[in-house]
Amino acid sequence: MHIIPFAHRHQRAIIFTISILALAGTYAAFNLPIALFPQITFPRIVVLADNGEQPIERMMIEVTKPLEEASRGVPGVTIVRSKTSRGSTEISINLTWGSDIYRALQLLQGRIAAVQNELPATVSIHVERMDVSVFPIMGFSLTSEKRSQVELRDLALCREEQRKRPGDNRPPRRTRLPC
Repeated sequence: MHIIPFAHRHQRAIIFTISILALAGTYAAFNLPIALFPQITFPRIVVLADNGEQPIERMMIEVTKPLEEASRGVPGVTIVRSKTSRGSTEISINLTWGSDIYRALQLLQGRIAAVQNELPATVSIHVERMDVSVFPIMGFSLTSEKRSQVELRDLALCREEQRKRPGDNRPPRRTRLPC
């Protein structure tokens, strides 16, 4: 069967089909939701714990391990991964797809509250569900041969405070920080 004779015989049906597809495309273009970050609920919860300048070894034993054990007890947990650095730990908890993320979040917060008295008193813990607007896009590591780790941390925190000033939406300049 040749396409040209077929198109001549069914030209009205072809024009009708193309018109319907064009109208459907126009309707979809104007009515589909548009967002910078799509609304996606990942089955993932992140626990962030900060304990000042505590060494990594003590952080692992006193903070990371108890929080990992508490996280594993939540129903629906499939994978628990952690990253521990000097004074902080980040625990990523993956849940099964289709699980109730809000219920799992509440259960996890309850389990963390139960082990809170076993952790050092200076630990601050934040539990968040993973969201495309919450999860970090970039991370930085500061190193220096001239400055100590404490000075570098203070420098980074100073820069973060400068960035958070209300009404200052200018891009950062390469200048010395007043801190």
